Amino acid sequence: MQLSYEKPKDVTGFKVSSVTDKSVKLSWNKVVDADGYIVYQKKNGKWTRIVKTKTPVSDYTVSKLAYGNNYSFAVKAYRTVALKEITSNKYPTVTTTTKMPTVTNFAVSAVSDSAVKLTWKNVTGSDGYILYRYDVQNKKWVRIVKTTSPITTYTIKKLKTDSSYKFAIKSYKTINGKEISS
Repeated sequence: MQLSYEKPKDVTGFKVSSVTDKSVKLSWNKVVDADGYIVYQKKNGKWTRIVKTKTPVSDYTVSKLAYGNNYSFAVKAYRTVALKEITSNKYPTVTTTTKMPTVTNFAVSAVSDSAVKLTWKNVTGSDGYILYRYDVQNKKWVRIVKTTSPITTYTIKKLKTDSSYKFAIKSYKTINGKEISS
């Protein structure tokens, strides 16, 4: 019996399916003749194997990542023939940035007839915060302020007396000119 040492086909459709502040879910199209996949992460300028799947799956979640950082990943299909690992020729790559964590302890700390003071817990490493007010008439969130320093309070003035308001907040960090938020 002669064994085929032909390489598996290259992986296609490699993409980032979802991103959180601590994880990145990668997905790709299945390669018919593959026994599994090898996922790599670029660390210190060098590609490092982070997992070798034992069954032909089509996604993998990389966890325990730091928030607000860039990450690059690659994937190769493999086959095992006579105890030898044979990988696809090319491997696609993707780069993404993890999100910032959700702001906690967001609350109204003081109220007057025409103003509210909002407070929250600082998100270490953020460049600032984006505050939103819900526009009931247009049924959407409207950005009202973007701070450029990591403050933990903000007073919104000139509000209508005897009115109800909804506010939301996101932390953000600017990476390569792009705003990454929670």
